[in-house]
Amino acid sequence: MPGWRGYPMVYDAARGTIVQYDGIATRTRFGADATARAPVTRPPDRFDHGLAYDERRQRTVLFGGTLPSGGLIADTWEFDGASWQRRTPALQPPARSRYLLGYDPSRGVTVLCGGNDAQGRPRRDTWEWNGANWRLAAVPGPEFESYTGRMAFDPANAAMLLHLGNTYSTPAATWLWNGIGWRRTAPATLPPVWSGFDLATDRARRRVVLFGGRSSLNGAPSDATWLWNGVTWQRQQVATVPPARENHGMTFDSDRGRVLMSGGWTGALYCDDAFEWDGVDWHEVERLNRPRAVSGAALAFDDARAEAVLFGGGNSVYGGQYVPLRYVDQTWLWNGARWRLAAPASVPPARTNAMMASDPARGRIVLFGGQVDQGVLDDTWEWDGTNWARVATAVAPPGRELGAMAFDPVNGGVLLFGGVNPWRGSMRFGDTWSFDGVRWLRRAPATRPPALLRHAMATDLARGTVVMVGWSESWLPFTWEWNGVDWRARVARGPSPRVSMGLAYDSKRRTIVLQGGIAAFDTWEWDGLRWRPVAGAGFAAGDANVMVYDAARDRLLSYGMGRTAILGDVVSPSARSRGSGCGGSTIPQLAGEQVWLCGHCRVELLDAAATAPAIVRVGLAPTNLPLGGGCTLLVADGAERLVVTDVRGRAAVSTPIGSDPSLRGIDLHAQAAVLDPTAPQFGVALTAGLRLVIGG
Repeated sequence: MPGWRGYPMVYDAARGTIVQYDGIATRTRFGADATARAPVTRPPDRFDHGLAYDERRQRTVLFGGTLPSGGLIADTWEFDGASWQRRTPALQPPARSRYLLGYDPSRGVTVLCGGNDAQGRPRRDTWEWNGANWRLAAVPGPEFESYTGRMAFDPANAAMLLHLGNTYSTPAATWLWNGIGWRRTAPATLPPVWSGFDLATDRARRRVVLFGGRSSLNGAPSDATWLWNGVTWQRQQVATVPPARENHGMTFDSDRGRVLMSGGWTGALYCDDAFEWDGVDWHEVERLNRPRAVSGAALAFDDARAEAVLFGGGNSVYGGQYVPLRYVDQTWLWNGARWRLAAPASVPPARTNAMMASDPARGRIVLFGGQVDQGVLDDTWEWDGTNWARVATAVAPPGRELGAMAFDPVNGGVLLFGGVNPWRGSMRFGDTWSFDGVRWLRRAPATRPPALLRHAMATDLARGTVVMVGWSESWLPFTWEWNGVDWRARVARGPSPRVSMGLAYDSKRRTIVLQGGIAAFDTWEWDGLRWRPVAGAGFAAGDANVMVYDAARDRLLSYGMGRTAILGDVVSPSARSRGSGCGGSTIPQLAGEQVWLCGHCRVELLDAAATAPAIVRVGLAPTNLPLGGGCTLLVADGAERLVVTDVRGRAAVSTPIGSDPSLRGIDLHAQAAVLDPTAPQFGVALTAGLRLVIGG
């Protein structure tokens, strides 16, 4: 879970979850335990934004950031745990990116300071959001480079604390904001960090916790823990020392009274761990069963066994400086709900950037090449659902990485094109090869695409072609199609130039879907004639990713840097609220996910009375029957489930949905009733209704 650049996180105390908005999708999560939410209305795609949790109003606040086009934006949004709402105050801060945002519980306001304008110049203004309006402070704040600062609430001084790391021109400093003016403190000791550290308020012990960051002493990531006691910083001697890191995320879990930390960069690899601070020591949170956060993993869908296969990967170099890569030789299987680590008797050597594709005619997954420390590989392996076996061939394509491979529906077997050998003068390949399970055959098409790398291929089963999308050294976009004999250039217009994008064929909708890529946040469809952009797709993007179509569940599956995302129809989600709820001290809510064919209907009860019995009704017919006291029954007869909410007032109900295509488009309606003695009508609180559509 990256912490600052584009992926901030906060703790939603009302719902007991971590909230993260990665610029595309909203997630309630901690570590890898992520539930992606795609509300009907959501903020436009962005990065370099911030989040703060307004605990008085129980809302997560977001402002501004950088658009994928590079422009800055000035908008205010709030997330209530189920949906985003755009706020339109008369006055709001100018557009900016990489600003600092935090919540001051002593005054009940969200504080925004600093950031960069469109020219990259630091801003010095300070703003406060009270839930209705923004207010500009009369005095300017300290000037600082945004990447060197972090902000958190200081309980000892009842003020916002801004800590700035050392830079080449200015020394480290700690400032306090009390709503009237900024005051520079004079601590006896300052943490020797430059940038990339993070802060969190330990409300249980009235301290501010600082961990990690790039050290100003040696330029390497730090593993030091520092506490601010209201007067000075003190380094803590701890028994458990988390790995040194920078650009991680930290927040305070008010339910458990612990500071949570996750993600970051060690200088050699991305962290996929999570730790808790209890005021004395760090404790590692149990890791969930999932792939590591790696790049360059290969992904294919095994039609014979209805599961996705993920193999290999490694950690990327940092900032252009060479770092020895750590390669992975693990095989992970995705069954539509969770990952499982396979235990084959033999495995291919660990590698990254290999080419892999499914051969559904033979029920095999084919793997070729990839990168290792000593160079690139030219070996061929097959996965049969249980084990890997190397296939010895008399002829093979030259060793390479970053090529693309897909099933050839005309000739059978798999088709390989392009790639690079960086150990031979960055030799780029523009060759075409076929593999039928026994031998490799070099093809000699009359038309040859330019040499490509970091491109993508997918099989259009409806038209019997292989579609390839990539950009040559001239950065002109190309769409190519293979008809079994020759390549044909189609169009140059469509998605903007990018590399390492996801590409898959959606057999239900008979379209090729292109998603994301490095520094790309959009989704496109190719229907055989033209590209068109798709709005509201809901995938997290912006990094190298691989994507396949899960034909057994009518879903697209994407993986990149430890993040797994699933998507059915590339349309706006279908879970919509209907009517209104009623209650006592709180009004409970229902949140829903997309309803999949051959999947499930899952609704989540939120903000209800704690440890209270509740009935969740899911039916086919809506109703609108007033019950008095402002309460309305919104669902006619249907299946009912009795649940008991947890200590946070939450519960979930899941109902399986069959794969019968005739179910597509059918409406489901849900409502929950919760036993609540504070409710004036019958001692029962009702949620609003929730309308869900099967299959989108």
